[in-house]
Amino acid sequence: MNNLENIIKESSDSEFITDVIETSNEYPVIVDFWAPWCGPCKNLTPNLEKIINSYNGKIKLVKINIDENQGVASQLRIQSIPAVFAFFQGKPLDGFMGAQTENQIKEFISNVIKKSGVEVESDLDKILENANTSLEDGQIEEARVYFQEVLDEDNKNINANVGIIKSYIVEKNFDEAFKKLSSIPKEIKKENIFVELNSEIELLNKVSKTRSSGNIQSDLEKNPDSLDLKFELALSQIANEEYEDSIENLLYIFKIDKSWENGKAKDQLIQLFDTLGNKNELVLKARRRLS
Repeated sequence: MNNLENIIKESSDSEFITDVIETSNEYPVIVDFWAPWCGPCKNLTPNLEKIINSYNGKIKLVKINIDENQGVASQLRIQSIPAVFAFFQGKPLDGFMGAQTENQIKEFISNVIKKSGVEVESDLDKILENANTSLEDGQIEEARVYFQEVLDEDNKNINANVGIIKSYIVEKNFDEAFKKLSSIPKEIKKENIFVELNSEIELLNKVSKTRSSGNIQSDLEKNPDSLDLKFELALSQIANEEYEDSIENLLYIFKIDKSWENGKAKDQLIQLFDTLGNKNELVLKARRRLS
């Protein structure tokens, strides 16, 4: 087999060493053990083929009819079909028996790729790359079309869901961003990135209503001890992505009066920390000062 040909191949006991063991020294090889009378096989195999094809030859599929080839199946102690095994570098890497949904198969293939350490790029990866490039270039509608194309194939794709949400954040359409965030599949809702996006949307929606920093600074010159104005300035600075200055002002309020407005400064700091992420250097320094 090479990279462009024989991505999917019917094989046999006699060809197993060549088609699976030797090929797996270069690519992960998925082996589908099936039989013509197997009902679940007729549903599983087309999904396997579609997913394998999306990786453009970087992973192979070998199909073996166990009615005609019982040797390898016997060695692997296969007692029921469908049975699917993944091989890499000449050895079994993972496998499953029984019917699987398309999403379960996608997850299986993804795990095989991770375990093998082989760098692969699927059609969806290319579409995502185009989507992110369009988003960075300000082509919001074009980016959204690409992200949606990925979601039509895999609605649990984290990067595509994130991209769609961010496209509305960029437009400051926070209501639609919230709607998209609320509609993501429950299986991925607890991922940290979506928690951070929720904080970001709430925060940006709040600071979008603030006055300009110049106007607030002018009022502060007249009333320099006003914590309300300090807090308003901090929000305005967040809107302008002046995070370090905003953190300084919020820490100042917290130092002067920890209980001001029922701990409003601390709550705002925590929301900002969630948005920037716990690994952000500004966040790490501020947390130490806050504790």
